[in-house]
Amino acid sequence: FMFTLQDGYDLFPRDSDGKLIYSDTMYTDTWKAMEKLVEKGVVKSIGLSNFNCQQINEILAMAKIPPVTNQV
Repeated sequence: FMFTLQDGYDLFPRDSDGKLIYSDTMYTDTWKAMEKLVEKGVVKSIGLSNFNCQQINEILAMAKIPPVTNQV
C-alpha cells in the first residue's frame, strides 16, 4: 500500500507539526477514473510513473485498459 500526498496546490502539504499529509485516495481508484477518460475519448492513452513492481502488478490485475508505459 503506497501513500500519496494530499490533493491541492502545495506539493508537500504538512500539518501543524510539520508532518506530511497523505491522501486517502488509492492509485487503483485513480486508474479507474483515468480509464473512464479514455472511454469518453478525452485522452488517448494512460500510463504510470515511478511505480514499483508490486504497484504495476496491482494495476495490471484490475485494469480494463493496460498502461502504455511506466515512466521512470
